[in-house]
Amino acid sequence: MPTSHTGQERHGPSGFPVSPGADPHQLAADPQIHGIGHIEGLHPRLNGQAGDVPAADVDLLDDLDGTRVQALRDWLRDKPSLPLRRTRLRVLASFLRWLNSSGPAACHGDLLTAEPQVDAYCLAALVAGLPPRGTPLAKATVMRRRAILHSFYTFTRGRGAAPANAPGCTADRLTPAQRRLVRAGAARLAEQGRLSEAVAVALLEATGTSAAALSELTDRDIHLPSGIELALVTVVDDRDDIVAFPLPAHLRAWVAKLCTGRPAGQPLLTQEDGTRVNLEWMRNALADAALAAGSPPQLVPRLDPQMLRARAGRDLR
Repeated sequence: MPTSHTGQERHGPSGFPVSPGADPHQLAADPQIHGIGHIEGLHPRLNGQAGDVPAADVDLLDDLDGTRVQALRDWLRDKPSLPLRRTRLRVLASFLRWLNSSGPAACHGDLLTAEPQVDAYCLAALVAGLPPRGTPLAKATVMRRRAILHSFYTFTRGRGAAPANAPGCTADRLTPAQRRLVRAGAARLAEQGRLSEAVAVALLEATGTSAAALSELTDRDIHLPSGIELALVTVVDDRDDIVAFPLPAHLRAWVAKLCTGRPAGQPLLTQEDGTRVNLEWMRNALADAALAAGSPPQLVPRLDPQMLRARAGRDLR
C-alpha cells in the first residue's frame, strides 16, 4: 500500500514516496508500481506543488485493498480523457467518504459491494449535501454523479470484480406476498390522510424507481388527462432518461389530490413541515405502510426503498 501523499517524504514525479538515493524518474516508470497517482492526469497535488487532483482523494482510494483498488485503477484508465479521469476520481472519492461516514456499517470501505447505496448517496446530495461541506448539489450535478457511479459498477461487474450479491451491503427483494402487503399498507396510509407517504410508497412499489428520483417529482411530472385516457408519471432513471409509468386508478386519485392547489414546479412529495422528503422519511413511510397492513414486525426493521427496485422485467438500473 503506498505511503500517504500528504506526508513530507521525498516523492517521485507522480507523487509516490521514494527511498534516499533512488532515481524518482526511474521509479515512476517501474511497472511494479500501480498507485492511482501514477495514472496520467491523476498526479496528486503535494505540499502546494503543482498536480492534477487532491492528494487526499488519491490516498483515500489507494487505501482500498488490492482487488478493489485494482478494479478502480482499471476503470480510471479505461477512458483517455484526462478531465474525465479527474471527474471519475472526484466522484468515487466523494462516494466513499459518504459511505464511510453515513452508509451502512457493513459497507464502510467496501466500494465494490456498495452499488445499492448509490440511491441513498444521491438523495443525500440533493437534500442535505455531502461531507465535508454539507451543501446540497444541483439536480443536474447529482444525475451526472449517478451516471458515473453506475458506469463504475457496470465496468467492474463486466470484469467479475463486483459481486452480483454482497451480504450485508445489498438489499433483499420483497416477495410478491410482501409487495401486496406494501400496496395494502399504502391504502391504509391514504385512509389516515397521510397522502404524501401513501403516494411515495405506492410509487416505489409501482415503478421500482429510486428514492432520489421520487424526491424530485413535481406536478409537471404527473400527466392526468381527462376521461378514460391513461394517467402517467414520468421519472428520470439512472441513465438520465425520462421513463413513463402508468398510474393505477387508486394512485391516480391520490396524486390528483396532491397536485390540487400545489404551486407549479414545487416538489410533489413533502414532509409535514413542507420540506423535501429524504431517504429516512421514505424508509419510515415504508415501515409504517408495512405495519398498517399487518406485516410481521421482524420484517419492518429491514425494509428499505432499495428492496422495491429491480422489479422483474423492469429494472431501471
